[in-house]
Amino acid sequence: MKNKKKSLAAAPKRSVWKSLMPVMSSFCLLLLFSCSEDEGEFDFPLEGNNLSIADISGNWNAFFVGFQDLELPDSQSQIVDFTAMGATATMNIENSGRFTFNLSLPGGSQETFSGQMGFLGDQLAILDDASSPGDEVFFDVDLSSDDIFTLSGVIELDFDEDGTIDETVLFLRMLRM
Repeated sequence: MKNKKKSLAAAPKRSVWKSLMPVMSSFCLLLLFSCSEDEGEFDFPLEGNNLSIADISGNWNAFFVGFQDLELPDSQSQIVDFTAMGATATMNIENSGRFTFNLSLPGGSQETFSGQMGFLGDQLAILDDASSPGDEVFFDVDLSSDDIFTLSGVIELDFDEDGTIDETVLFLRMLRM
């Protein structure tokens, strides 16, 4: 029997929010997707090619938290906006590169995680405190008008609840508080 992937569009009995609740639980694991065995230190500079941690340090409030499952066919792949569903997210970035990310979901579920940030050229390298060096996740970043911070990149998680890890794009757009 052929193992078919389920899509969100194929689950009409469940609301999008219920279908994606496991995604949000998995969100706190987004920084744990790499399989590297490198046990070195987090060794990324605070200065990138175009931005530095000093440029993005401060408190941020997300006005868009979105996910897009890259494993779905183009006709079914859509960006799901969790902020439109009532989720809120904030991030504090210190000049040292330390960060704390808080995510609150409708219904009271909250996730908090922290770690270290640095740069690899133009990309932001993020390592969650629960991960080992070598398990960094890399994101494209942009800072507009000094007050809108955009972060996007491919992570791996079970976006469609089928038991398989999917390549998923995470989109964060945040306003400086």
